[in-house]
Amino acid sequence: MVAADIEELPDNRIQTSDPEWHLLKSAVIYGANASGKSNLIKAMNFMRKLVLTS
Repeated sequence: MVAADIEELPDNRIQTSDPEWHLLKSAVIYGANASGKSNLIKAMNFMRKLVLTS
């Protein structure tokens, strides 16, 4: 995930080779029960595998 353009908490961001881009070290997915959080994680994992094996 791309970090917002905020200068506070720089230890929570990863610098990339492009100085305009910073990545987040972690993110949180939250919501009500049965709102699709697990399916979102499964879909992201599927896309990751699809990209890595294609």
